[in-house]
Amino acid sequence: MKLLLIYGTSEGQTKKISGFVADRLAQGGHETTVLNAAESDPAADPSDFDAVIIAASVHEGHYQSAIVSYVREHRAAIDLHANAFLSVSLAAPAMIKTTSRDSRSALPLSFMRPVGLPDISTMSQGRSATPRTGS
Repeated sequence: MKLLLIYGTSEGQTKKISGFVADRLAQGGHETTVLNAAESDPAADPSDFDAVIIAASVHEGHYQSAIVSYVREHRAAIDLHANAFLSVSLAAPAMIKTTSRDSRSALPLSFMRPVGLPDISTMSQGRSATPRTGS
């Protein structure tokens, strides 16, 4: 299967996660093209792929504008293929412990609904900026 994984990142963690996902997909025999929405060629047409994975990270309550713009521009083509949205958030572990599933889903859904993606979401923890100590 030929996949497009397009991502938005602010500090590079979603890029790393996207690379990890692409490596796992390759192990399963899938050809995955990984593109940064802020740097991608506008000709990266989802119609050229069998499936599309959109990955973005939450910063100050919003996803990267480049990924939002890409999805809005290519929504019709994305809708024609299997697709998934991966939301990366440093706040996810705290939210999982302290909030209901409906509350945790609110931010990804605030992105997905306006651009027309289905109401299914998952959250992944990004990198903590707190330095580690010890040996």
